Amino acid sequence: MYRREFEEPGELAYIVGLLHNIGIIIEDQFLHHHFRRVLEYAARLKRDLRDLERAFLGYTHAEIGAAVFKDWALPGNISKAIGAKYHPDQADSRYARLPGSLYVADAACQQWGFRFAEFQSFNKQMFVTQREALGIQAKALEHIMDEVEHALHQLESAGWFLGEP
Repeated sequence: MYRREFEEPGELAYIVGLLHNIGIIIEDQFLHHHFRRVLEYAARLKRDLRDLERAFLGYTHAEIGAAVFKDWALPGNISKAIGAKYHPDQADSRYARLPGSLYVADAACQQWGFRFAEFQSFNKQMFVTQREALGIQAKALEHIMDEVEHALHQLESAGWFLGEP
């Protein structure tokens, strides 16, 4: 998306996209029992993951990721983008494109049903506002998501994904 829509290489966007949920991995590895309970409650109560993380753990996986990347001295815009992924409208204007892109990508993937949904429902107004702020037309996003769907089907056909357990 970054290369086509913004005519930029997008290395930071790719890094942020790959690493934005590292806090989930950390929670699962180091707080496995508690994290499993959070996931169970999220599914049963149909609540957002971040709300239950905050209630059970006192923080969200986005906050963990931002803290880890800051501690690792990765470029500040990476940790700030990950930390602002739920509220890109509050991000510093100097790096607002990264969290905005992350929000739009996460929400679009959820809307198209392509991944684990950490939101029971995403903020549709925020989604539209961020998509428009990025200058991405709805039709262009549909085209991007069609490409994502095609790529996922190719990976599935190649045997990379297992069927439902």
